[in-house]
Amino acid sequence: MSNKQKTVMMIGGGIQEVKAVEIAQSVGYKVIVTDRNKDAPCLPYADYNAKIDGRDIEGLIAYTLLNKEKLNILGVFTLTELVTSVAAVAQACSLPGVSLMSAVACQNKAICKNIWTRDQISTPIGRVVRTVKEAKLLFNELNKKAFVKPLVGFGGIGACKIVSEEDIDKLFLEKNNQELLMEELVDGAMHDVNAVFDSNGKFIPLGCFDRFFDKDFPVETGAVYPSQLNNKLIKEAYTLTKNAALSLGIKWGPVKSDLVLTQSGFQILEMAPRLHGPKGSLFLSSMVDKQDHLTYILDILTGVTATMRTRDVSNKLAVYEAIEHPKRTFSRINGIRSIQGIDILLLNEFSSKNSYRDNSDVIGYVFGKGTYLDLVKDELKRAKEAISFG
Repeated sequence: MSNKQKTVMMIGGGIQEVKAVEIAQSVGYKVIVTDRNKDAPCLPYADYNAKIDGRDIEGLIAYTLLNKEKLNILGVFTLTELVTSVAAVAQACSLPGVSLMSAVACQNKAICKNIWTRDQISTPIGRVVRTVKEAKLLFNELNKKAFVKPLVGFGGIGACKIVSEEDIDKLFLEKNNQELLMEELVDGAMHDVNAVFDSNGKFIPLGCFDRFFDKDFPVETGAVYPSQLNNKLIKEAYTLTKNAALSLGIKWGPVKSDLVLTQSGFQILEMAPRLHGPKGSLFLSSMVDKQDHLTYILDILTGVTATMRTRDVSNKLAVYEAIEHPKRTFSRINGIRSIQGIDILLLNEFSSKNSYRDNSDVIGYVFGKGTYLDLVKDELKRAKEAISFG
C-alpha cells in the first residue's frame, strides 16, 4: 500500500450519500463506507466497505484500529445523525474530531437546550416534559402554542405542533409517556447554515440556505441556495451559529445549524458537528459554487491542511422541491424519463400512505438552477406536473 494514499471513512451509506463518495474520490481520497445494510446504495461505489451498524461504536472503532495504518485512514465523517459514533471513532483512533460531550450534547435536545439557555444563546423557551400533567402546565406557560419532539431524533420523526390540551392527551397516549422536549411554537422563516472551524479554530462560513416546510407537518418541501436574505441577516445567522457551537464546546470541524428568523431576530433550533444533509451540502452547493461544501472541508477533516482553500462563488442560485404526494397509495411512478434538464433524486418509489407525515415518507426531490428564482421554480413546477402515479 502506497504511503501517498489518503483514505477517509464515511459512516452511513444511503442513496443520498453516493455523491459524497464520488466527491471524495474526485479530489484524491479513497473512501471507506460503513453501513448496517449489506445492500446500502453507497457500498458498490466505495473503495472499501464494512457492514457495521452506525451505532455499533465498538465495531466501528475496532475496524478503524485494524485498518488505520494499512489503509492510511486520516479522517472520519458522516452526513447523517451518527455524529456521536464519528466522535467516538475519532477519539479512540487519534483522528481529528470533536469531543464526545459536544457530539452527545448536539444529539440530545435537552442537553443543548440547557447549555444554550445557560449561556444566553438565542433559542426558543422550552424544557423536558415527562407526564401529561407536566406537558399541560408548560403548554399553558407557552400561551397554548407549542412544538414537541423526541430528545433524540432526526428528519422530523415524532415531532409535531401542539395547539390544544387534547393534542397532549393523544400525544402521550401514542408515545407511551416517553420524555419529550416541549418548546414555544416560534413563527418565522427557516434557514440553515453550514460552516467549519479550521484547525486553528477559525470560524469559516460555507453557506446559508432558505428552507420551506409543510404548514401542518415537519416535512421539508424545498430549499434555496444561496439564501435570499440580505447580507446583514446572513451575517447574524453565521454569528449565532458560531456562538452556539462554541457554547457546546465545538472549536474544530464542520457545524450545521437550523435557525428560525423571528420578528426579534434569529433563534437556533438544532445544531450538529457535521454538514447538513446531501441535498443542500452536496447537490445545491455544487450547482452554484465552484465546489460543493464537502470538498471545501475534506482536507480539514483529515488534517491534511489546517485551513480551507479560497472559495469561488457564482451569482447563480439553485433550488430543490419535494415531489408532492398524490394523497393516495401508489406502487409505481411514471413520467420521470420524460423530464429533461432537471435533476431528480428518488427516495421512495412506492407508498402505502395517503400523505406525508415526516421526511422519511418523501417520494423525492427535483433540482434546478438559474439566475432568477421565479424562472427556476417554474421549471420545477413543470417537471413535477409531468410525474404521475400508478
